[in-house]
Amino acid sequence: MTDDNQAGVEQSGQPPQSPQPEAQDPLLQIAWRRRWTVLVFLLAAVAVAGIYLKKAIPLYTSTSRLYVEQEGPRIITDNQGVMTQSKNYLFTQCELLKSTPILATAVERPGIRDLPALANSTNPVSLLKGSLHVRLGPKDDIIDVLVDSPSAEDSAQLVNAVVDAYIDYHSKRKRSTAAEVLRILQAEKVRRDKELADRNRGVLEFKKANGVLSFEDDNVNVVTRRLHTLSTALTEAQLGSADAWAAFETAQAVVKVKGGDDAELVIGAVEGELGNRLRDAQQKMVELRSSFTDEHPLVKAGKEQVELLQRQYVAQVQDRLNIARKREERIQALFSDEQVIAEKVNIAAATYQMLLTEVKQAEDAVDLLNKRIQELNVTEDVGALNISVLETGRVEGVPTSPNLGSALGVALVLGLVFGFGAALLHDRVDQSIRSLDEIPALSGSRVLGVVPSAPGSPMPELLGQQIHIEPRSSAAEAYRAIRTAVFFGVRDGRGKILVVTSAVPGEGKSTLASNLAIAMAQSGQRTLVVDADFRKPTQHRIFQTHNESGLADVLQGTLQVDDAVQHTTLGNLDVLPCGPVPSNPSELFHSTAFGDILLHLGKSYDRILIDSQAVVPVADARVLAAMCDATILVLRAGKCTRTQVKQACGYLHAVGARLLGVVINADPRYKEQFARYYGYYASTYGGWEEELEPGMEVPLVVLPPKESMKGETPGTGAD
Repeated sequence: MTDDNQAGVEQSGQPPQSPQPEAQDPLLQIAWRRRWTVLVFLLAAVAVAGIYLKKAIPLYTSTSRLYVEQEGPRIITDNQGVMTQSKNYLFTQCELLKSTPILATAVERPGIRDLPALANSTNPVSLLKGSLHVRLGPKDDIIDVLVDSPSAEDSAQLVNAVVDAYIDYHSKRKRSTAAEVLRILQAEKVRRDKELADRNRGVLEFKKANGVLSFEDDNVNVVTRRLHTLSTALTEAQLGSADAWAAFETAQAVVKVKGGDDAELVIGAVEGELGNRLRDAQQKMVELRSSFTDEHPLVKAGKEQVELLQRQYVAQVQDRLNIARKREERIQALFSDEQVIAEKVNIAAATYQMLLTEVKQAEDAVDLLNKRIQELNVTEDVGALNISVLETGRVEGVPTSPNLGSALGVALVLGLVFGFGAALLHDRVDQSIRSLDEIPALSGSRVLGVVPSAPGSPMPELLGQQIHIEPRSSAAEAYRAIRTAVFFGVRDGRGKILVVTSAVPGEGKSTLASNLAIAMAQSGQRTLVVDADFRKPTQHRIFQTHNESGLADVLQGTLQVDDAVQHTTLGNLDVLPCGPVPSNPSELFHSTAFGDILLHLGKSYDRILIDSQAVVPVADARVLAAMCDATILVLRAGKCTRTQVKQACGYLHAVGARLLGVVINADPRYKEQFARYYGYYASTYGGWEEELEPGMEVPLVVLPPKESMKGETPGTGAD
């Protein structure tokens, strides 16, 4: 070509565009494109769930519900009880229900160890702990105790055994504590009863000795009032001493009788931080002895800690007793002094009042002891009154595990998650072109048209002349649409010489070149097809001409170009075959002779289509594209990758080639679109192609469909 023709081509169209960055598809679009991958993972997950449901052993869950109050019944005072108040009290009870001592007691209950769920286990406590679940209600203070077992009957018996063992544990602790305190209070009551009897006898003897006295003016007697106040204080001090003495006797008795770290502390007498520490140390010893022997260092250290705390506790209780006694002694001394004064004022009245006061004191003490003894008797009879069983474990007829709905739900979720992940990974790895919308971004050029795939493996000469042999086929309509796109893409005759190439071999460029040439010839233009594929020439087979001489001979100077051109049976269409394949094709194209040949042929033909080699493997197509007016790039649907398209377009832009557009070849979905268009025109025009007059151009009715073209399908023929 001349420089003037090259400049005219550059001015006639848009300048070459660089490929644009690829846009990432939405996740749902990717999932739909890879729906078979998602479906495979989904079916696999459902299959695994089905195998699990078939193989899994059914488990039955029995539930018992408990309500545990944080305050126990009174033993000594209103602020002391069996249970210790704590903000984590209910959580502590949940952990206590799962503790080894409780479960060991439950296993030893009659008939429990012989249940099928525990019969074959060497460690039934651990087995029971693994199947036991204890949870606290999120919106209430109800404790749910659940046991899972392959047998519904075993599950109910086990959960009820655990609840009974828990209640017995608290009941025994309260009863042992209450029994110790009750024994002390009963001994004190015997002493107080004897004292009350002695006081009453003293009053009676005093009356006998002094006769009937009148003490109506005692309310105005200061000495008498002070004596009454001290007497009341003395009564309170004596009761305090009695309480302190009871606590001291209980502590000494427990340590002396039961001994050391095995002693159960009198819970009602525990006060302050020291009592809490002692209780914690004893609980820790129980846990250590369940896991270690007595010779273990941890057990020895725990035992020493418990003994130290016991001694400290006994010392604390003794200090309390000493303080109470000193207070009692002090009040007693004041009271005695006041008695001396009162005797001086009115010995007889004071004596009588003292006797009455002593009687009242004895009566109050006896009444208080009777009240506490009655409470302790009730506590000892009913056990742990602060634990209420709202529901006992029942035999459930329906297994709770495996759950069909839950298993399928989890399978569906996991299948979708892994399916979406695999689809996304596959999509990122896959380099195939999935949609026509990707072509402009990858190539920087427009799509000229789409050619449908051909069934089977037709011969190259049939595919190469398909527009002539099957003029009413969808492929013929596609070639006519591409012809029109080329005509409108390069106007005013400035796109006379066109190079048809592809990114890689086997994409159907030769078939497109021959059919497009036939379409142009049918429109009345003198057209020449030049076979410049020196590595795999095809045009001579398509048009059934000889290949003994051709373009190679012309470039080497052994033959004139007019002598190498061969006429075909189709009007307005000639062919310049390749000829004998040369050893240096790229060098031949680089010569000035090829440019002169094109200039000479351009005077004789309206359109020249050059069938070139693929762009990526060799440099032939790049040389031809740089010398000619425009280039058409053929891409095979489902075969050519995005990387190859970018590479081919990059090579063409690098040599200054003008990429007219891209043609998608062998699209398997094109026929669906063509069926709609062809059916419409056939019904409207009644078979218009048969009514065309000679020389009239075939109407163009097919537009390139913007659909996905993923998947490799049978090709449309030779390269």
